[in-house]
Amino acid sequence: MSDTEDKRAEAALEGVTFAFRQSIEDSMRGLRYPLRRLSIVGLTERDAKELTELGQIVIQEGDVGEVAERIRARPGASPLAVTIASLVEGFANRQDAKEARELMLGALFGAYAGLGTRQMMDAVLGAIGGALAVTTYPVVQERLKERSLSWREWSELG
Repeated sequence: MSDTEDKRAEAALEGVTFAFRQSIEDSMRGLRYPLRRLSIVGLTERDAKELTELGQIVIQEGDVGEVAERIRARPGASPLAVTIASLVEGFANRQDAKEARELMLGALFGAYAGLGTRQMMDAVLGAIGGALAVTTYPVVQERLKERSLSWREWSELG
């Protein structure tokens, strides 16, 4: 790795502790607060308002299609807003409400990965990683149960 890459990785890792603490603390303040926090990485007030609407629809088990499409089609929508809307829409209409909520929160708090660096793309990658992790874990857990495998046994496969 180059010195620049080393410094960037180091800054990202230093931000993880802060992001974790903030996500736990902010989670108790409702949906709007974490979205406002993400203004640090460039999420606009309009992005936050539309993502709040999207999150409320997910929580109320409604159809997210119209709001997600509005976010994606809006000129000036931030990459983070478009990413979260796309992830939620792609998942919410095919899964149960609990899983859709988990994905929304995984993407939202995963985006906190960008808080330390204040970089939009770090937040976007964090949102994708958070959504992927939160939706993959229960599937792996269920498959292990179906195959009567422990986590230890799984860790030794391959």
